[in-house]
Amino acid sequence: MILSMEQILDDIQRLKNVRETYNKNVDAEISKMSMKLETLMTAQGVESIKSELASAGYRNNTSVEVKDWNALMEYVAKNNAFDCIQKRIAPAQLEKRIKAGADIKGVSIKKSKSFVITGAKQNETASSEE
Repeated sequence: MILSMEQILDDIQRLKNVRETYNKNVDAEISKMSMKLETLMTAQGVESIKSELASAGYRNNTSVEVKDWNALMEYVAKNNAFDCIQKRIAPAQLEKRIKAGADIKGVSIKKSKSFVITGAKQNETASSEE
């Protein structure tokens, strides 16, 4: 039996849907077990544990909320504090400037193509006609 491209595509999407359901169930179980482990560790005053397969413990996290980007960028420029920001370029905005005639040295724009399969959107308003 030769499958059409549409049949193959539908089979792929069915498998992706099964995987998504399976992953949600596994993620829920992992979350439940993680809370149980954390509760036990807290009750016993244990900061970290290690087994043959994994380790668990607490990690200190730091985050920054920028409330005034202009003020921050002014500080960075005046104090040569470029180490405070991450090196990342917004490709669409850079390309737009170059296409508009900006002469920006030290960058090149590369285009690529990816093969993507996306599921069909479910119609959120069900039809009353059958």
